[in-house]
Amino acid sequence: MRRKVIAASLAACFAAVLCMGTWALFTATGTATNVVTVGDVSIRLVEDFDELGAQGIAPGESIRKKVYVENDGSNPAWVRVRLDVAASSAGGEALETGPVGLRFSEQAGAGAWVDGGDGWLYLVQPLDGGMASPPLIDAVSLDGSAGKDYAGAKVTVSVRAQAVQSQNNDGSDGVLGALGWSDEEDWS
Repeated sequence: MRRKVIAASLAACFAAVLCMGTWALFTATGTATNVVTVGDVSIRLVEDFDELGAQGIAPGESIRKKVYVENDGSNPAWVRVRLDVAASSAGGEALETGPVGLRFSEQAGAGAWVDGGDGWLYLVQPLDGGMASPPLIDAVSLDGSAGKDYAGAKVTVSVRAQAVQSQNNDGSDGVLGALGWSDEEDWS
């Protein structure tokens, strides 16, 4: 009986080895190499500014300052721009910026840009690679009501722009729901 058990065990082992060998005949391995290229997000802030006209501007006048963004990258991007205005007297004291006006372009007024409520103005549609945004502003002016404190004053309009990828980054609120904006405040 012991011989029968051993013989049966050996037969079972032999059958198992035979099955494994048969299974091995039907397997194969292979390799594949895939190359994934990654695009980039890169913008350039463009200002068309009449520097000569900006010298000695009088109350009630305006000068050309056209601001827009170009996408130098290969991927479409969400874009935002911040405009900060400062004024100082000839003696260097800070002045109210109320008399300084930024004239928004027709395209900005037509809804191409939206105020995010956080100090930034957002381009409503993604900016494709190689393309330029509609202008945000096209002039800076000094209101006719600017008083004598503005004689010899210096007005500074600082413009900053940021971009983040728009593909797979639009949340439920379009550009206002996009993630990845920099919180950096010192852009000097």
